[in-house]
Amino acid sequence: MPARDSQSFRPARHPLAARLVILLTVVGIIGLIGASAYFADRIGLKGGQSWIILVPVAVASVVIGFCGAFLAERLNNAAPRRVSASAWRAGMMAKQRAFEAHPDPRLRRYAVFFERGIDLADSEIARREQRLREIERDPAKAKYAERIFKGETITDAAIAYWEDPWARVTCEHLTEIEGDLRRADPGMRPGGGKTVFTALDFDLPELTRRYRPADSVAMQNGHWDDRAPSSDPMLRCRACNAAIIGGFGASFPMAPTG
Repeated sequence: MPARDSQSFRPARHPLAARLVILLTVVGIIGLIGASAYFADRIGLKGGQSWIILVPVAVASVVIGFCGAFLAERLNNAAPRRVSASAWRAGMMAKQRAFEAHPDPRLRRYAVFFERGIDLADSEIARREQRLREIERDPAKAKYAERIFKGETITDAAIAYWEDPWARVTCEHLTEIEGDLRRADPGMRPGGGKTVFTALDFDLPELTRRYRPADSVAMQNGHWDDRAPSSDPMLRCRACNAAIIGGFGASFPMAPTG
């Protein structure tokens, strides 16, 4: 939803202008150095005497280079343009009405996103529609259509994994943990290769006590710190290059009660 007073609308970066500034800065410095050398030669300054001109020119060149680099950085990383909240809402309403009147009934349903203040790009709508058309003929895949329509990326590999409760993608050292995790987190999904992702966190002492992982399994606690990159909980088998990557949900396994 838009901010109270303003809303980011589109990037205001100017990469071509930034490159032009860099080019002009380099040309300016070269021209300044060349002109100073020519002037020193014209007035007969030789050897050490030429430093009377060259030192100030060198200082000026550094200042020009710094200013040019600073301006280019500002142009290339300018803050997003902002428009008033009323203009933002008017834009969303216009897009909503355009989709509600779209001749293709498949596309009309995307009007709901603009009604909710979600500005979907045409490329994102095309991506979702392409994926939906791919799965529509297969009942096992088609039941995931609503989630894809809402924006979730769901691959064929993920569907195959969810449809087969006995499927495992890790290795012999992690397969028991993976199986129990699947029962605790039905949304767990493969991540390519011998990797799976779960939303659950790991209780490493309880996990070690219950499963007694092989020596090849390294266990990592997760952390989330705004001052540093986040680190997800992870169980990784170094021998098989397999991993279970956790999240920050409920702990697994649950410690026994009573």
